[in-house]
Amino acid sequence: MSQPSWWRSLDLSYTNRAAGFGFRYPSTWQIVENPGSGDPLAATEARSPAGPFVRVGVVPLKGGTVQTYLVELTAELEKLQGLTISETGTRTVGGIVYQHIVALRAGSQTEYCLLQSGGNVYQLQCTAEVGLLNGAGPGFRTILGSFLAAP
Repeated sequence: MSQPSWWRSLDLSYTNRAAGFGFRYPSTWQIVENPGSGDPLAATEARSPAGPFVRVGVVPLKGGTVQTYLVELTAELEKLQGLTISETGTRTVGGIVYQHIVALRAGSQTEYCLLQSGGNVYQLQCTAEVGLLNGAGPGFRTILGSFLAAP
């Protein structure tokens, strides 16, 4: 028996206690913890079946600020061949204010959304091929608008 159409639209919750964050994500998406790493702070991904994904990483600030980290990240991105930074600034989703950078490379777009909490930067990378951005937008907004970081 198939599920009713409203069933697929329900959001699920994810919490990474070791890294101190959580978020809601579309029920059609899949969580992959620590892709390519055994470090619980390295990354968690929420992946759409169509390909777009959000990668959450935690970076210790070591006494710095999210603005300092933003400058360092921008400098690193500018070194990448074939990458164009199309936008920087702040973005508010669901009342949460992020520092962000939007980068384009080889037919895909990545938006880096940065949030400072408790001596860390939570970096949410929203990545999709340009042709899939509109379809991925609601999933990205669900995750960004529900993100919780431990103080």
